[in-house]
Amino acid sequence: MAPVQPPAAGSAVFDRAGHFVGLIGPMAKEPRRFAGVVPLMTHPLIALPRVLAFAAIAGTLPPAGQEGTDKPRSLGEIVSASRASLLGIECGK
Repeated sequence: MAPVQPPAAGSAVFDRAGHFVGLIGPMAKEPRRFAGVVPLMTHPLIALPRVLAFAAIAGTLPPAGQEGTDKPRSLGEIVSASRASLLGIECGK
């Protein structure tokens, strides 16, 4: 679980070892609030097999993961190692 703010849908999700595991799925347009505070919530995950199936149809696949990197890493380390492979995509819909 991690705190995310809209519009996080479509953002990459990595495990603590830095492996890409999927994308954040659609989020509620307006989060639930309790006394004006948005509590920590779970959000749908588009799992890696579905992402890979879509990528295969689109004719592109994400770069292969690095083997032997299973020790827990910080978010900064994960972003730094993945930066060259990340690309912002927007839908004009």
